[in-house]
Amino acid sequence: MRPLTVAALAAALLLGCSPDRPKLPSLPAAFATLPLPPNPEYLGQSGSEDALMFTFRSATHADTVAEFYRQLFVADTIYHMISNTRGAEGEHAYYVEYNRRPMWVRIRPEAGNEGSIIELTGAVVAGADTTHRTAADSAKPDPAARRH
Repeated sequence: MRPLTVAALAAALLLGCSPDRPKLPSLPAAFATLPLPPNPEYLGQSGSEDALMFTFRSATHADTVAEFYRQLFVADTIYHMISNTRGAEGEHAYYVEYNRRPMWVRIRPEAGNEGSIIELTGAVVAGADTTHRTAADSAKPDPAARRH
């Protein structure tokens, strides 16, 4: 068999056997805000139907990037830092909420370099169903009906 034929056959098998990829949520659906790291270089995105992750590289050292995020989360009162953990040397993870929207920030040193890799993950949050009213809700007076 010719090498070109083998390559074409292998590509057809890979395309035919690959599972359908989930449709990723939009940026506003997954993130209330996207706090970029210092000197960001976009590397890519991944996710699922209900979460979206952006990966960035920064020439800034991981500990410095972690301090940048810590100061941001403490200084801006809209952020609510739920957890701040350290892993191996230079690894940091934050779980924060911004206007009650979850966001995870993971920072780690870049292998073989002084820089760092930053992953920002946001999730789609289902809102309360305001189109469905229960019998108990119907018994309550409607505040909007009182306005004249």
